Amino acid sequence: MLKNAIKLWFLIAVVIFSACQKNVVVMEEVPIDSLAISYDTIQVFNEVPSGTKEAKRLGQRNPASDFTATGFYVAPNETLTIHVEQLEDGSGVPTLFIGTFSRYKAKWNPTVVPLTAGINTIQADEYGGLLYIRYNANDNSAPTGKVQLEFRSGHRPAPHFVLGKTTNAQWQTMLDTWTTAPDVILESNETMLVASRAKALEYRQENQQQLMQTFDEITKAEYAISGIDNSSAQHKENVHKLLMTETDNTDYYMVATWYRTAYISSVMNVVLTVDGARNNGWGPWHELGHMHQQGAWTWDALGEVTVNIYSLAVERKMGHPTSRLTGDNVWVDAMDYLIIPYAEKDFNASSTSLFVRLAMFQQLWLAFGDNFYQTLHKETREEQATFSTREQQMRYFMLKACTISGKNLSAFFRKWGLKVSESVYTEIGNLNLPASAEDLTSKTDDPNWENKWLVVGYTNQETASENGRAANMIDGNAATYWHSRWSSTPGTYPYFIAVDMKKDTTVTGFTFTQRNGPRRVKDIEIQVSPDNINWNSEGQFVLQDVVTPQNIALPAVKSFRYFKLIFKSAFDGTQNAAMAEVKVY
Repeated sequence: MLKNAIKLWFLIAVVIFSACQKNVVVMEEVPIDSLAISYDTIQVFNEVPSGTKEAKRLGQRNPASDFTATGFYVAPNETLTIHVEQLEDGSGVPTLFIGTFSRYKAKWNPTVVPLTAGINTIQADEYGGLLYIRYNANDNSAPTGKVQLEFRSGHRPAPHFVLGKTTNAQWQTMLDTWTTAPDVILESNETMLVASRAKALEYRQENQQQLMQTFDEITKAEYAISGIDNSSAQHKENVHKLLMTETDNTDYYMVATWYRTAYISSVMNVVLTVDGARNNGWGPWHELGHMHQQGAWTWDALGEVTVNIYSLAVERKMGHPTSRLTGDNVWVDAMDYLIIPYAEKDFNASSTSLFVRLAMFQQLWLAFGDNFYQTLHKETREEQATFSTREQQMRYFMLKACTISGKNLSAFFRKWGLKVSESVYTEIGNLNLPASAEDLTSKTDDPNWENKWLVVGYTNQETASENGRAANMIDGNAATYWHSRWSSTPGTYPYFIAVDMKKDTTVTGFTFTQRNGPRRVKDIEIQVSPDNINWNSEGQFVLQDVVTPQNIALPAVKSFRYFKLIFKSAFDGTQNAAMAEVKVY
């Protein structure tokens, strides 16, 4: 005898849509029984704007998921019978989707079946899939239509968690009772999450309510930094949810494009657990961020860069104490890039890493706060700005950044290597805005930044054919090293590297660790400075041709903030140089 009898309550629900409200499933009152589960064979759909129309309103590059989950599945080659009744006239045609966008490599997009009034008999293909309804108005018409669909045969219930409607206990019952569908779906107010039944069973003990609330928090944080605050019709939330689906397509790890985001099965622990979504969720935050990017100022070098403006906003919302830029030591790389002469760097070049580029956008946030990006998004929406070239998009962003901040940011953009027509910098000057009183390129979100040494100058470094960055010499890792440039336009001795210790330091001498390999330095000069302007030589020294740390004592104990190492020759007689580590004692 079963301890708990499972009651199946077959109730009729009405699915309500409006142009300013997410899809809401309203069900008749269910008797108080945490194990009662139901599915709804009669569903009513109101016409809504298309995903592309909403994307245009919001200035976004990717349309959101403009369809609604029915909670049903059709098996491969099964015949579906659906009765359609037009309750109110509209301009659109209700359409059935069989299958989930990007769920399976073999069926990357769903089967699309336009529905007509009366009986619709539909033969599923060899894959079958979850069932969705899209009912979008013509883009030139206001949404006015309403249809009622009755699923009469061929449909099977799939486990379907709806935040605010389904309890965790009911979810367990669904998983144990509705076992036919290979996939399940969980919905929050802002997202639809599709997973394999296998993964749903693996993580069935998670608190599904907290999980879906977390995804609402994530989406709301990305809305917030986008200035989507419902202050006017232009700035209302997207009427559509965002699809997050597991995928078996190993061509992708995680991906976002029109109507969906998708995640390879091996990372579903991040998507299906509260801890993963909150504390290790950069991947989903990033993919959802793609759904918010605005085309007007996302030029071709920024597709995987500005998306992380939204990731960083979620990171802050989730309460992470340090940013990924700090955790991944990106600020060192960024400062290393910033000291490259303007003529030799290009913000958009492939040699400039994606996260170094992101650092520029984070510095603008550090200087001007959330309001900077909120206003940028709002003005882009209001102006309905669209451009076709990189130059136009860069010009738009640079001018907007200046007018929103109230500052002439020419020096900032030049230091970052934004290469545009000189006329753009002239336009900025003609705005007659004051320059920033501080050097914005010195900003970081690293709470320990003032205690970290920084390379502030060097002759050259090799980054094209190996990681021979000057900053490697002060990273505390003897396995990494600075190497003079050799892959193109090789340098010749002498070479120098200047370091800022961030504060006056009393120094007796230096400890050098040569590279464990060729190009070891022989003759050096050490200079010191209080200000990185006035330099005093502490003498010429000869290093040993060994890989163990070796000390070089100064003639006298000195206090200084900056030091410069001038390398003058190598033990192997070539014009190449390398050094693994330098410290002071």
